[in-house]
Amino acid sequence: MRRSRDAVAGGGGSPARAVADELAFHIEGTVDELVAAGWTRAEARTEALRRFGDIDRIGAECVRIDRQKRRRQRRRDVMRDRLQDVRHALRALRRNPGFALIALLTLAVGIGATTAIFTVVDGVLLRPLPFAEADRLYLIWERNERDGVERDNPSPPNFHDWRAAATKFSDMAAWSDVSMTLGGADRPEVLSGLAATANVFDVLGIRPALGRTFAPGEDAAGGARLVVLADATWRRLYGGDPGVIGRTMTLEGRPYEIIGVLPPEARLPRPDIALWVAREFANEHRQTRYLTVVARLADGATRGEAEQEMASIAAVLRAQYPEANESFTPYLVNVQDQVVGGVRPILLVVFAAVGFVLLLACTNVANLVLGRATARRPEIALRASLGAGVGRLRAQLLTENMLLGVVGGALGVGLAYVVVAGFLRLEPTALPRLEDVSVDLRVLGFALLTSLLTGLLLGAVPALRAAGARAGEVLREGGGRQAGRNAFARRGLIVMELALSIILLVGAGLAIRSLMKLRAIDPGFETERIVLARVSLSGPAYGSGRPTAEQNVLKVQYFDGLVERVRTIAGVQDAAITSTLPLTPDGTDFNLPYHAEGRPLVPEGQAPQTDYRIVSPGYFATLGIPVIHGRDFDAFDRVDGRRVVIINQSFAQQLWPGENPIGRKILIYYINDAEWEVVGVVGDTRHRALSMAPAAQMFVPMAQAEYLFGYMTLVVRTAGSPPGLVDRLQEAALSLDPAEPLYEFDTMETLLADATARDRLAAAVFGLFAILALVLSAAGIYGVVSYQVAQRTREIGVRMALGASRVRVLQEVVGEAALLAVAGIVIGLAAGAAATRVASSFLHDISARDPLTFAAVAGLLFAIAIFAAYVPAARAAGIAPVEALRRE
Repeated sequence: MRRSRDAVAGGGGSPARAVADELAFHIEGTVDELVAAGWTRAEARTEALRRFGDIDRIGAECVRIDRQKRRRQRRRDVMRDRLQDVRHALRALRRNPGFALIALLTLAVGIGATTAIFTVVDGVLLRPLPFAEADRLYLIWERNERDGVERDNPSPPNFHDWRAAATKFSDMAAWSDVSMTLGGADRPEVLSGLAATANVFDVLGIRPALGRTFAPGEDAAGGARLVVLADATWRRLYGGDPGVIGRTMTLEGRPYEIIGVLPPEARLPRPDIALWVAREFANEHRQTRYLTVVARLADGATRGEAEQEMASIAAVLRAQYPEANESFTPYLVNVQDQVVGGVRPILLVVFAAVGFVLLLACTNVANLVLGRATARRPEIALRASLGAGVGRLRAQLLTENMLLGVVGGALGVGLAYVVVAGFLRLEPTALPRLEDVSVDLRVLGFALLTSLLTGLLLGAVPALRAAGARAGEVLREGGGRQAGRNAFARRGLIVMELALSIILLVGAGLAIRSLMKLRAIDPGFETERIVLARVSLSGPAYGSGRPTAEQNVLKVQYFDGLVERVRTIAGVQDAAITSTLPLTPDGTDFNLPYHAEGRPLVPEGQAPQTDYRIVSPGYFATLGIPVIHGRDFDAFDRVDGRRVVIINQSFAQQLWPGENPIGRKILIYYINDAEWEVVGVVGDTRHRALSMAPAAQMFVPMAQAEYLFGYMTLVVRTAGSPPGLVDRLQEAALSLDPAEPLYEFDTMETLLADATARDRLAAAVFGLFAILALVLSAAGIYGVVSYQVAQRTREIGVRMALGASRVRVLQEVVGEAALLAVAGIVIGLAAGAAATRVASSFLHDISARDPLTFAAVAGLLFAIAIFAAYVPAARAAGIAPVEALRRE
């Protein structure tokens, strides 16, 4: 008898067995029909199989379709369950708005702070530089081990010799800073640019957005004047017109053809570079060190091999030119390290610190979640007894906490966006690559991952604990045993929170104390009411290479005239010119070999070197640098007079300790190897950094300088803040030469602020994190003590009814909090002593284990912990015994 199809389809077993049974049923039915029509059973079976075709293939296809259907159904079931869990979680949060608000705000602060710092770290450290294979690009500097100069610029002859001899680099290029006056407008404008060898863009791996870059040979002297514009310059001057290629622009009074525009991301080596011109740097003095050299490793070459080759080349050059290369050693720095190396340690430390803030936020919310889990234990147990599976209960609890994490993360992203936007508006000078800092998909992905991990961390323990509850056990326990276990866990979280807070507070304390010590350093000059302006005399009349005697005279006349005109401006007390300002390596900053009277005479190549400065009369008075011995320069120190030099205290003590240096002679090896008489000694000034000891320096009068540079700085002392001073200074300069405007106006106070920018940034960020840590720690202790007091309300009432005093209750509750505080502080101090060693590299004149900082931080946190515990304890101790019993 034929079986029913429904019986087969409804049979048990695997999908494959069900499909096989179904096919067998249909085949047997067909065989029966054929036998009834007169076929033999064997013939009927053969025909039936022929009609059905490939049974194995049909069976496999049926099984595949069935499995797909089951998978779709399972996905629908999972999505339905998750949506149900989300709806239930939203209802649960609405029923407890106080918990939801505190938890979400706490997570928003933690995730927002973490996301904001990651945004900065990503933009500054993690994003690749806009160069092809940037990891193979290296800058080549020179180190003068004898004179303690860590980084010096190579000279043009050394660069050319390196490029000719090196085989481990595919190519090598060089550039130097230039300031070029743009003419053709109502008022001339000075643009910051770079003069570079023609192959510089090929070495860097930068392709133009419009036009082309320099071709080989276009950097030769006497060739065509060509310029490549930065994207920002192209947009500002030409409105982004693509037809700019082939036009000319007037620079230094000469026409330059625009041949290309760089892409927007090509903002290095500095964002302020407006243009590039080609120069081969030929026929320069080997001791004139001012180039930046960049090289690209050849295929298959390693950094170690390139360094060994450069050392060999340097040894040959030292033997050939000892007067210029003695004690100089080239070394390589990766371009990425050069750009961000100075801020990498502090950013990584800050990123670790903000991780502690996130942990603090999670700890606080975990305390809230544990308390809520205890209160909901009867509800969960009852649902389990009514048939809810353990997996479903755990999934629901995880979903609730994941929802907290995601919503808190969304609020945190909004907070991070506001914080980053405000941070960028401040334009902190301590950080490079700020233009690459933005909240983008990478940052949003980081925030989403952080939110999900936070939610998972918050929900894991409550889900595992609560989902295993049985209704009978919960009713028999009355919640006491589980509440006790959760109370122990919450106390452990508070200890951890206090330990993390100690680490952050110690870091903030050290950073703030380091900044205070740095700010207390006397830079050796006055900073108030000092206005600065750059001067760049590079027009045709002044020459662009080594100046002739006539060009030197023209420059001296211009600078003397500028100083005289500036001194007549209302509100100006004094003015002067210098080649290099203190507290900054910008400007024409270099050193020269010398021989001092009374010292053994050595070959020029072995002679020591010191900083060389060119200044005009009145420079020391303008900056408030005291003349300790002898005199200042005056109008009689002219080119036809005896050569005179002024040295600082460090140089005088180095050359003639305990002796009078006035009248001594110093032979300066430069162009004419001339002998100079010391006529004065001035106070030391900080030059490269406030934290660095003053270096030995010598100053020569502007009129006697053998090589008077066109790039100088005007220093102006004012009586206050004269209105329109910048415009009047500019008018004074243009009245002397309409083609040579002043530019880069600044103040000495700004330079001083820039000198401490990194330290101020560290102190500000750590200070903010420390405040957050204090608030979160106080809130955590307050929450735990409040919860414990609420659990013990009946006990407290009974004890007070039996005669316990209010002071006794206060002592007990606050004493327990004090023990937690001591435990957390001790653990935190031990961890902080180890962790702060990482920060020692950017601390000034203070130990990473400074006992005063550790003691102050421990005392502050202990006081806050006691206060946070006292508030709920005092409230509980003030309840009347009858009211306490009635509440229970």
